[in-house]
Amino acid sequence: MHLGKLYRNFDSRCESYSRRIQQIQSSKGNIENWEFNYKTEVLISDMWQSWCHFTRELIFSSCRGTLARDGTGISERSGNNEWKRLGYEASRNLRSQALTANGHHNFLIRYEPTWGDLGNISAIVTGLAPHNMNTIISAYGSFYKLKDMQMVRNACAHKNVETLMSLNPLATRYHIGTLKNATQVAWSIGRGTTSELAIEQWLFEMNMIADLSTSTN
Repeated sequence: MHLGKLYRNFDSRCESYSRRIQQIQSSKGNIENWEFNYKTEVLISDMWQSWCHFTRELIFSSCRGTLARDGTGISERSGNNEWKRLGYEASRNLRSQALTANGHHNFLIRYEPTWGDLGNISAIVTGLAPHNMNTIISAYGSFYKLKDMQMVRNACAHKNVETLMSLNPLATRYHIGTLKNATQVAWSIGRGTTSELAIEQWLFEMNMIADLSTSTN
């Protein structure tokens, strides 16, 4: 996919998420707490899945050859670039495991790595070696708060004392107060700001990384 189209599609989704943030925030006090938390969990999950899909498509398109948004070409990498092979190589590279010529034949999509995990990008992209590798690694390495969203999303999906307590260190970045549920973090004000919500900061980072990683080769 042309990276210009990929970014436009993702940017449009980000705009829809921004509207949903405003709608959910404005509904607080007019709906039950369980409904507010449920809508927040769904929004966080949707944002995370869109982010993972964007990253997967960015890496796959880069490996197959495409155009950056500034019109510069990104040459196809040599070798097999079908999704099974790329997913197989990415998952093996992430674990520093050797590759085999036919290892991807029985590869399933559920074995793919978590594409949106910022901690995975360097190993995955270095191993696959698309020709815009440096641009991608630089863009993804310039931000860190999406890891917070990933943690909150995990705590929403796996509700227990341990996952909730794992969010306590985030109080160094957000004014969380006494933590009662994972969604509380999303609506906390970021430290160093007067009104920026954590979820707004996560959305901003997603869009900035998408912008930078698709801008040139």
